[in-house]
Amino acid sequence: MSAAMDGWSRRDTLVALVVATLLAVGLLAGVRPDVGGCPSAHPTPPRHPLPIRTIRVGASPSALALDNRTRRVFVVNQGTLDRSFVASGHGSVSVLDADSGTLLRTIPLGRQVYLDVPPAPRPLVVDERTGRVFLATSDVWPGQEDRPPPAPLTGHITMLDATTGAILRRIGVPAPPSRLAVDERTGRVFANTGQVLDARTGALIGHVAPGADVAVDAGIGRLFTVDGARLLIRDDATGRLLATVPIADAQAVVADTRHHRAVVGIVPSDDEYFNEDTAIVDTRTGHVLAGATGAHGDIWAVDGRAGRAIAVSTFTSNEAGSSISADIIDTRAGRVARHIDLDASLRPDVVIGVDEQRGHAVVVMICCAPWLRNVAYVIGMRDGRILRQVVLGGGPPAIAVDAVTGHVYVTNLQDNTVSVLDTTHL
Repeated sequence: MSAAMDGWSRRDTLVALVVATLLAVGLLAGVRPDVGGCPSAHPTPPRHPLPIRTIRVGASPSALALDNRTRRVFVVNQGTLDRSFVASGHGSVSVLDADSGTLLRTIPLGRQVYLDVPPAPRPLVVDERTGRVFLATSDVWPGQEDRPPPAPLTGHITMLDATTGAILRRIGVPAPPSRLAVDERTGRVFANTGQVLDARTGALIGHVAPGADVAVDAGIGRLFTVDGARLLIRDDATGRLLATVPIADAQAVVADTRHHRAVVGIVPSDDEYFNEDTAIVDTRTGHVLAGATGAHGDIWAVDGRAGRAIAVSTFTSNEAGSSISADIIDTRAGRVARHIDLDASLRPDVVIGVDEQRGHAVVVMICCAPWLRNVAYVIGMRDGRILRQVVLGGGPPAIAVDAVTGHVYVTNLQDNTVSVLDTTHL
């Protein structure tokens, strides 16, 4: 009797170990039992936009930009991070071939690279007409300004060659920029800290009032900045102020250049709860079409072809994580067209890429504790349907969309890799 019981016990133990192993593998692959968390709230469709390749780059990749003219992808690597995710080594830029995914070269930046991302979505921009890439960095790790030893709170804008990735110029600025915008028509690069650069030479050619965010509508030559209380509309060639639009708690702005709308993110600085909103402004007249659409968000993106914007909110509900939701906004009517509940996330690190050619957005967030995996959702911008979902590498993420091929590039900071998704067959 005892021997039989011992045999069954060993067999049961073996079965349990096998089941536990299979469950663990399933979890790491993004397949979880339906016990809450991520991504079980949305059963994965049978076909995934599986990564067509994973590319190893430098240490801690944290920002991406793509040049369609040269077919190059630029990946900014912050270098080795300590346990507090503070960069302790020199940064670099990895240059990828957008068509083959080949790592072409890695350019040392020769200094520590501190990026205020996320949530800043545009520390890296490309001017395809001049063949230049611009990178905004801080000389002090964001949030560590008051820690000893004291250091001046300064930053740099680095100009790179869009073909080779070579460093052409480094421009010191008195305040650390976190967001950049480029107008290829006028050859101007704008930083949210107020600097205006010549996109061909990198020379500092002017200043405008600084703000929390900056965007341009090149079609009508408009520059937009928000400063927490107003949307300022300027002629981006001369810097002349054209309109001042009062919008309380205005902290972010993106432009719908097809319909000439400014999508303004309203984020109360003293409120941790679900109280964000989105305003829509006609950029030709300065008229507020919708002062409060009811679209909650702390990161925004625009699909001008569809006349839609997407606002993603990382409302922190409890210590376990953040409740992620998205609102699809009709930018012409100034109203919410669809609300989407996504999943609980371990951290409020979310990025958005929009493919206007194919009419969908890719939302990537950190999920699946304790592995800190990036989870990508492909969402239709017209109807708000979740088309696909896939688990990638370790976050936090950054994103870039190749409108030519429909490929989406996502950085996996903890894995030192870039995932390439094919979203053309959904």
